[in-house]
Formats: sequence, C-alpha cells, structure tokens
Amino acid sequence: MPLPPEAASLYREVLQALNEHALPYAVAGAFALQKYTGISRITKDLDLFMKAGDIPFALEYLRQLGFRCETPD
Repeated sequence: MPLPPEAASLYREVLQALNEHALPYAVAGAFALQKYTGISRITKDLDLFMKAGDIPFALEYLRQLGFRCETPD
C-alpha cells in the first residue's frame, strides 16, 4: 500500500536535505523491514539511525529549512 502523498513528500524532503548536507544516516523501521523482507505496512513516521554526535547538527539544519523537530526522549 503506498504512502499518502503528503508523507512521501515530507520523507523525500528530509532525506534530500540530509544528503545535501552530507549527514550520514541509515533508514530503519517499516521502510527497512519492507526493503529487506518484503513485508509492507503503512507507517506514520520515518525512522533513521544516526551517530549521536551528528544528531544536533541534523536537527538544527532541518530547523533552519523550516522543519519542526522534536526530541521527546
């Protein structure tokens, strides 16, 4: 089942921004599950793994681009 267009656009914009800023990440969660097992499910978030030291830079860069970023934990 495809993602809603708004979600697909948001996820694409975030990944493009991280790529343009050369911030390394690994896609995890439902997207990784689908890629490696073929099991597909709709998700409401984009799970990324990053080095702890890169996270503050990534969040600040995304904020500068107008994204709302949270660190709930």
